Amino acid sequence: MSGASIFVMTVLSLFVLGAALAIRTARFVRRARHVRAKVVVLSDASVDSHDTATSSAGVDRFTVELRLDGGGLRKVQLADAFGGSLAASLVGSDGTLPVVYDPGNPAVVRIDTIWALYFIPAFVCAPAVLLLVLAAFVWLAR
Repeated sequence: MSGASIFVMTVLSLFVLGAALAIRTARFVRRARHVRAKVVVLSDASVDSHDTATSSAGVDRFTVELRLDGGGLRKVQLADAFGGSLAASLVGSDGTLPVVYDPGNPAVVRIDTIWALYFIPAFVCAPAVLLLVLAAFVWLAR
């Protein structure tokens, strides 16, 4: 196998992985319940680096209480992995946060924003698309 074919196979694998993750997320969102969960605890989880005088970006951790279809309540911990500002800005004046949960498995809860749901599939898929376009451009330019 040549180096070019290994490159193309690797990039195609990344694209397929990203697309599979996006499809899986879309299926989850389609069957999930979209509700507003009451924020019970909000804490900052920034981590200090003892090697340097810096600390990591703050990550907000939420303990939310959501009402399930059967009327029961469930407490779930969620984290905003995007610097803490995104999900914190979504907390309404009534102290609730938009979430989606799987009615078949209420332990599976996600913050209900396009950014939080589709960041990982886009992060995997977008560079693959760009690299494929670059490879096609180089191939056509020969």
